[in-house]
Amino acid sequence: MFIATSLVFGTTSCKKDDEAPIHKAEKADASVVEGTYMGLLTMYLQEMPAFELPSIPAAKFVLRAENGGTVAIAIPSIEYDLNGRIMVLPSVEQGGIVVEKNGEGNYTLAETTISQTVNDKSYTGSIMGSVVDGVLTLNFSMRYGNMPMTLVFTFVSSKELAAAPAYTVASNYTGSISMSVEGSSTPFEPMENAVVGVVANGDSLVTITLPDVVYRMGSNERTMTGFSVSGVKVTGNKVEGFQLLETEINETVGQSEYVGTISGNVTDGLLHLNYVVKPGAMPMNIVFAFDTYQD
Repeated sequence: MFIATSLVFGTTSCKKDDEAPIHKAEKADASVVEGTYMGLLTMYLQEMPAFELPSIPAAKFVLRAENGGTVAIAIPSIEYDLNGRIMVLPSVEQGGIVVEKNGEGNYTLAETTISQTVNDKSYTGSIMGSVVDGVLTLNFSMRYGNMPMTLVFTFVSSKELAAAPAYTVASNYTGSISMSVEGSSTPFEPMENAVVGVVANGDSLVTITLPDVVYRMGSNERTMTGFSVSGVKVTGNKVEGFQLLETEINETVGQSEYVGTISGNVTDGLLHLNYVVKPGAMPMNIVFAFDTYQD
């Protein structure tokens, strides 16, 4: 269990003129630390600290402001491998955690005892932490059910991980587009140096702008006019990658109706798209795949 050390400050008549002023912690408006934090969660067994347990690179903790200068922390469900056995700890929300202000952008989350019943099993321990310049650090320990040992956790958030996914993936991507007629085993020649634009429309939605595609059918060169698809939802983070969830295409391009679907992902900064389009009166679907060039 973590032990919080309190410092008691006072004044004396022999204070030197060049001493730095001492800031006493004061109860804070809890809403200033409210939010969702993502980052690295490490863990070990208190009784066996040398025994290595896997870390979780993109754990998510949610702080919710309560009345009276306190927050509730939502501790996520935690899954880990213990000597080949997959152990699962349930999620739990611990409220009543006092928020104190220690200076500009510096807040302490006072040590709080956890004593709850989850799924008819006891969930006990303690939690404490801080938020400094927007970075959440948590130290907590717990036992669940008849666990013989105490698990100790440290969580440190990352501002980069917590960034809204739509703004993180928003960019122009250059790569190649391959295409084929659905059901055909003969693809068209890939189109190189194609540019796909992704623009954020809020925290989790993007508009994808697809370029004109030039291809040959027999001796004839044809162009399929580019178009945009809005309302594509983005999920994920930089550690695990971002998913562009499947979205229907239903766009009017010139005099033609384009219908189909689009989906994809962004991993390590590289965009991959799959989209299927039936343009106008064409009797078959055209299947496209876009892949960003790697540096």
